[in-house]
This record gives sequence, C-alpha cells and structure tokens, in this order.
Amino acid sequence: MDLKFVWMAVLFLASAAASAETYDTEANPLFIKLPARIEKAMYGSKGNAEFFKDSGCKVVGVAIGLKDPQKQDAYVVATRDGCGWGSAGGSVWIVQDAGVAPDIVLDGFGVSITLNDKIKNGFRTISTLEGNAGSCSKSFYEYSGKGYSLVKRKRC
Repeated sequence: MDLKFVWMAVLFLASAAASAETYDTEANPLFIKLPARIEKAMYGSKGNAEFFKDSGCKVVGVAIGLKDPQKQDAYVVATRDGCGWGSAGGSVWIVQDAGVAPDIVLDGFGVSITLNDKIKNGFRTISTLEGNAGSCSKSFYEYSGKGYSLVKRKRC
C-alpha cells in the first residue's frame, strides 16, 4: 500500500514539473514592471517603436524559462491594462535575456500565451490563443535558430 502511494506521488510530481505554462496576457496580476533593459529593448525596437509612440502603451511582464523551465532567461511581455487591444486580443512578445542585449524572439498576438513542454532547436515551443465571441484560433510557433516562426494556425 505504501509503495503504491509513493509511485503515485512520484508520477504526480513528475507531471507537475513538466507541465506547460499558460499566461493570460490582459491585466495579468503576475505581470509586473520589467527591468529597464527589457523595456528599452521593447520601446526601441524597429518593429514596435511606432506602436508605442502612437498608443502611449506601457509594457509589463513575467520572467520565464525559455530553454529550461527552471532557469529564467526570458520574459513574456504584454501591454499594461490591455492597452492597444482589439476585440480578439493584444500584442504579446517573448524577449530573450540571455546574451549581451535583450532580443525580441517572438512578436505575437492573443489573449493568452502557452510555453509548451516540447523543445525545438533548443527552445520550448509556444502557442497563442486569440478570439472573441464570434471566433477563436490558436497559433503555434517553433524556434528557427534566430527567432520564433509561425508553423501552424488552427480554429478552436
């Protein structure tokens, strides 16, 4: 009886340690002010500078493990308080902070982002969910060596 309990506990803990992480990206209480170097990378990026200038949006985020769930080497970043959102979601980014300068490796869209257990090219795969009352879709991303690329989109 005791051995059966031990095995069940081991299986439960192993599955919990390897579970995917999902973050709601609108007004998430886990998302906090980012380190200055991450904010600078976000506001100064060519692809996002105009958006931030026109919208006045500020960013918040949470530290994550992009290569290894146990080591925080990146951030999930979203706009504070849903700033700049449309009816199906808002911008969401992954910023890797493992090198000399932070690097935006994913520029996506959705109401949530999931860091999956599957590893591709040394990085966790990612999925985003977007939708409103009329539609829902899920996008799947894999690391290509330079950043994340969309590999599939499907309806919910």
